[in-house]
Amino acid sequence: MRWGFAITVLALVVAACSGGTPSSADEDVEALVEQYRISQGELDDLRFLAEENGWTLAETLNRIAWQQGFAEFVQELREEYPDEYAAAAILPEAGPRSMFIAFRFAVPEDVRNDPRLDHLEVEFRDQQGFSESELVEQNNTLFCLLLDAGFPDLHAFPDPSTGLVLVDIERRPEDAGKSDDEIKGGLPVEAHADNVRITFFDSLPDGVDIANW
Repeated sequence: MRWGFAITVLALVVAACSGGTPSSADEDVEALVEQYRISQGELDDLRFLAEENGWTLAETLNRIAWQQGFAEFVQELREEYPDEYAAAAILPEAGPRSMFIAFRFAVPEDVRNDPRLDHLEVEFRDQQGFSESELVEQNNTLFCLLLDAGFPDLHAFPDPSTGLVLVDIERRPEDAGKSDDEIKGGLPVEAHADNVRITFFDSLPDGVDIANW
């Protein structure tokens, strides 16, 4: 009923404005509204965005509307495959509606064949060797260990697209005169994992501390 309502309202608006039967372009919009599962409120927002950017409504739907559906699909993967799902991201450089989906081992066939991906350009990546949940847990554990080791100023965040844990640490006054290798040598053993990348700063760059995922 949700999608039918949105499509019906859109058809009535088009007919009222044009005074006749919807054109093929209007029918394209109706099909996209159904395909991307757009609510009436979302459609109103997209219509405003289209006007602001000088796009047609169909262009706006193809540029933006699918992203919400993709985000919901990825969240389903996280919940259904917590120990296997590795990463997913939009690839704007690869073209419109392009993205990748990655898994720790093989990508499940039901994911590859999900009809919700039919209108998207998806690169499936398997055998990544890690899951997103595992990477996040590693990140958060390392963050707490570094705090306990006496490094109060740091940023730590997992990068599921590469499988790395990236850590920025601000040098302490007692580290004056020490090389980065000397400082790193005193860090917990978890900081020396192969997928951990640590960068030291005299002063941390501005940014949001997103260590606690």
